[in-house]
Amino acid sequence: MKAKKTIAVLILAAALVLCSVPVSAQHYWNNSMKFTATYGTVKIDGKIDPGEWDGTMAIDIKLNGDPLDAKGNVNYQGEWADGDRKDSDFSGIYKTKWDENYIYFLEDRNDDYVCLFGEAAQAYLADGTLIFTQVDSADGTVNPDGVSVHVFYTVGKDGKIGGDLQARICNIEEGSRETIDIPGGLISSTLKDGGFIIEVAVPWSFYTAYVPNFKGPAAGQKMGFSYVVHDNDTDDPAWIKQFCYAVDNDNMGDVPGGYDFGGWGVMELIAKNSIASKAKVTASSEFAERYGASKCVHEGEAIHESGEEWASAGEQNPWIKFEYASPVWVNKIIVSDRANLQDHSKVAKLTFSDGSSLTTPELDNAGEPCVLEFEPKNITWVQFDVTEWGDGANNGFGRISIYETDAPVADVPAADAPQADSGTPEPPAATEAAPPTPPAAAPTGDGMVLAFVGLAVLALLALKAKNKIRL
Repeated sequence: MKAKKTIAVLILAAALVLCSVPVSAQHYWNNSMKFTATYGTVKIDGKIDPGEWDGTMAIDIKLNGDPLDAKGNVNYQGEWADGDRKDSDFSGIYKTKWDENYIYFLEDRNDDYVCLFGEAAQAYLADGTLIFTQVDSADGTVNPDGVSVHVFYTVGKDGKIGGDLQARICNIEEGSRETIDIPGGLISSTLKDGGFIIEVAVPWSFYTAYVPNFKGPAAGQKMGFSYVVHDNDTDDPAWIKQFCYAVDNDNMGDVPGGYDFGGWGVMELIAKNSIASKAKVTASSEFAERYGASKCVHEGEAIHESGEEWASAGEQNPWIKFEYASPVWVNKIIVSDRANLQDHSKVAKLTFSDGSSLTTPELDNAGEPCVLEFEPKNITWVQFDVTEWGDGANNGFGRISIYETDAPVADVPAADAPQADSGTPEPPAATEAAPPTPPAAAPTGDGMVLAFVGLAVLALLALKAKNKIRL
């Protein structure tokens, strides 16, 4: 067994020489693997507080039945590769949020043996996770060196719950790497029945320190993103099971050592004013929980394989409704058909609680988004009805995004402006002092040119006069 452990550790150590040879990262962004992170601030206490993580995409990583595995986007190592895969041994929900100061990560893991030993610098030897992030690919001016930030964390340290956090900075251009503490980084973990919960916050200032051209987060920004998850079923920080989630196997052959940080998915930061996730969502029917009504509530592309879309149960003209507890002002909606080509919601009618309605143009069958912009409406609900359809039997929508706006400011004509109460005397108008006379400004622009010309002419005349005297 010791020999087996030693060999496994040596293989893993070789695999984790992440940046030994310079290589451009952009080529390896797997654009078919989409993640999203909604806007919001998280309290880092290792607890999932009510509503705290709602409305952001849940990445459900399981050992069995994951469609990414069938596509070759998941690589297993260690005992998991032998087929002994139980969700009680490992399964987890992973979420990401962001605000102006931090990017936040949640891991809600089922684990039948929690290892509290190990440390973040070698998270791959314990119950730990590596989250690979890159704020911009190496093909532009923001991140020309291909710098990536690999967030390393463990659930415990020295046998105690609480978590340990570090980061590995990889500079692909230089072929360098450095594992360091994260100034201002936060982590907290707690045990639960059959597993644990971890919350992490990494300040954006940590990214700007290593990618100076990165000026901070913005809605719509895309990042390289993937997970490498590890499970240790002993207290010996050496023997682990590991898999990489979001591997781009089509390009792995070009990567030094055949290992590129687990591969790159693409994470999109969602706008602050996106409010579809704040609504109560109901639908005429749901094909299955995996394709439930709320699955279309996101701002990424519709993805059929991973269930990021709503499918009705045998309906060609289904409906879905978004209801708000209090009125909201909206002025933009994005809607798309399901991404599969078999079920096509061609045209949808949007009916609002104020009695108005909109009709979409024909929606793209492959799930390309349709953007609807309109004058602000104050509503409590909006319903989407499929009014024209193709041959599919389980029509629905791949994406619905709803955007809030400020209430319009009404223009009040001067004649209709409210008058002061006649019984209350108006205060006397303040007497304004006469504005001081501004000092003469230095000539600028054309004035400066004319002044220069004038001085030159005077100088020439003076020189000429002087010469005449001498003659």
